[in-house]
Amino acid sequence: MEIPVEAPAAGTIAALKVATEESVQEDQVLCLIES
Repeated sequence: MEIPVEAPAAGTIAALKVATEESVQEDQVLCLIES
């Protein structure tokens, strides 16, 4: 299932916090954004 994810700010992804095919939970941090 694909669920859209909205970023709270514009910027560049600095680090991904999840692996490919990993299940995620609501409110889980998916990446770090540098602005």
